[in-house]
This record gives sequence, structure tokens and C-alpha cells, in this order.
Amino acid sequence: MKKNIIITSFALILAMVSVLFFSFKKAEPSKNLTEHYWVLKSGYSISTSPDAYQQGSTPCSGNVEFCGFYAPMDGSSNKPVISGATLTDLDNLSADPETPSNESGKISYQD
Repeated sequence: MKKNIIITSFALILAMVSVLFFSFKKAEPSKNLTEHYWVLKSGYSISTSPDAYQQGSTPCSGNVEFCGFYAPMDGSSNKPVISGATLTDLDNLSADPETPSNESGKISYQD
């Protein structure tokens, strides 16, 4: 009986220490998932490199010439996170700027 009390007490203490340890664990920083509008920097051509873009103010409307795209901002570099379908669209446009590509639905064009 005394052995069961000691084992149970030890298990409870271990559980309490575990709860305290994990409750003070540093929280992961939240990623900035807000979509920002990005345009080419002066002197750059369409590219998949985040360095080629800067934040823009207003998206264009039209369907002929590339204007910009929406993407989240990398919080540490303040550059666009280019991935997935947006990466594919920009890759297609860099290879052939005359053929619009917008599978991502995030690319804007102007007339």
C-alpha cells in the first residue's frame, strides 16, 4: 500500500512538472500571412527572385501587360514570399512575357 502511494505521488509530480515545462515553452513566431501587392523595381524584368520586387500601392486592371502580383511578405526580409502557383506563373511569364499566366489568380495585368 505504501509503495502504491509513493508511485502515485511520483507520477503526479512528474505530470505537474511536465505541464509546467510545456506551458512555458517559447511560442513560435506567427508568420505574416497578409497578402501584399508587389510590383517590379525599376530596371528589373519579370523574375521569380524576390529581390526584383517592391511593394506597390494599387493593382492594375487589364489583361495585356504584367503589372504585379499578390503574395505574403517575409517578415525578416520584407520581400515577397514567391511560391506555389504564383512561382509557376512568374516563371512562365519570365520565359514568355507576351503570354499571360495567372493560374494562381494573384497576377494583375494592365492594358
